[in-house]
Amino acid sequence: MSFGSEKASVTKRLVVVTAVVMVTIAAGALHGHLEHRWGSPHDLEVLATQLEQLPTNVGSWRLENSAEISPDVQEMLRCAGYVNRTYVHHSTGATARVAVLLGPTTPIAIHTPEICFSSRASVIHKPRQRVTIEASDGQKNELWHLVFRPSSGVPDDMHVFYAWSRGEDWIAPESQRLEFVGAPWLYKIQLAIRTPEDAPTDGQAVGSDFLARFLPALHQAMLLSTTSERLGDLAND
Repeated sequence: MSFGSEKASVTKRLVVVTAVVMVTIAAGALHGHLEHRWGSPHDLEVLATQLEQLPTNVGSWRLENSAEISPDVQEMLRCAGYVNRTYVHHSTGATARVAVLLGPTTPIAIHTPEICFSSRASVIHKPRQRVTIEASDGQKNELWHLVFRPSSGVPDDMHVFYAWSRGEDWIAPESQRLEFVGAPWLYKIQLAIRTPEDAPTDGQAVGSDFLARFLPALHQAMLLSTTSERLGDLAND
């Protein structure tokens, strides 16, 4: 091999190695940006703060308590913000446990109630089906709905709804990983409904009623221009 060809071969290898290194760095930087490893954008911090301003009263539903999510779960999901509340219907006694999470797309997208709730004590009684919820502001949203029942067979059903959003309407994709690929952050809502044994309506209807009233206020909290006064007005609609 001549000196010239050997030099060209070395140069070619250096170019290839450099290109690989640059692609690796770029991919890592992009992944870090999407997962917010380099810090949360200011707008994301504002949106996280607005979640905390969601109303305590939603139609006939009254806030019973607001609970913290465990540090381990927060770290796993890398939440930028969240609310985790229980509302009670003042006349029927039905309870609505609702969690809204905001964070990097990958961890927020992959965890579903089928994973979180399924255990030895609880099994899926009715598999998920997509339902459409028309909110009181006229916006139509799609959520997954499924029913869990105690493994003992006691008919103490828990109706669960869940969906994701980029900050607009809520959707229930077949594959949330593919649907939201490239999105830097994501919202998730998860609602669990329990009704008293003598409740006149079923859990799905109760959950639909809560969501129809809750989602408009939540949608406003997902907009950067929202004020706390506007959220209060929606709570009384």
